[in-house]
Amino acid sequence: MDSIKIATTQNVDLEYEAAGVGYRILATILDGIFIMIYVVIIMLILGISVSGASDYFSDNYYLMIAILILLGLPVLLYHFLSETFMNGQSFGKKIVGIKVVKLDGTQPGIGSYLIRSLLRIIDIQIMNGLVALISVAVSEKSQRLGDMAAGTTVIKLGYKVTLRDTILYKPVNNYNIVF
Repeated sequence: MDSIKIATTQNVDLEYEAAGVGYRILATILDGIFIMIYVVIIMLILGISVSGASDYFSDNYYLMIAILILLGLPVLLYHFLSETFMNGQSFGKKIVGIKVVKLDGTQPGIGSYLIRSLLRIIDIQIMNGLVALISVAVSEKSQRLGDMAAGTTVIKLGYKVTLRDTILYKPVNNYNIVF
């Protein structure tokens, strides 16, 4: 798998494993499932409330449109909001174990997440992911167009380090660590 070196402001090079096409596709599918579940729940709620109060909503067409817009905004803003508030991860990315990072070693900001979300329309939605698939596969740092514009990429997170993985763990065989 490709590795990505990120030079931090402290002149320390961090090396990460790039999230491949498969990881990114799986995260996108999971995010799509979460969005569909939300839409189905909202449709059920609106279906129940509209059928129970059809006379009220037929007289207040603009109220119904306003309610639909307010309930649809989370779908439109899902990736932007989740990456912003969940430290570069959506729910799908969190499950798969991948994360958005800046190539200069700094924490991505709202502007980076906004650019990624806006270009998602071209990368993923207009061409059904073909542009994103090709750009991630051929780019040096596994970036889609939104990543290139925002100066970000998606990395695979490593495993969690436990005390047993360090030199501070005392083995069972009566071995004394000597300093």
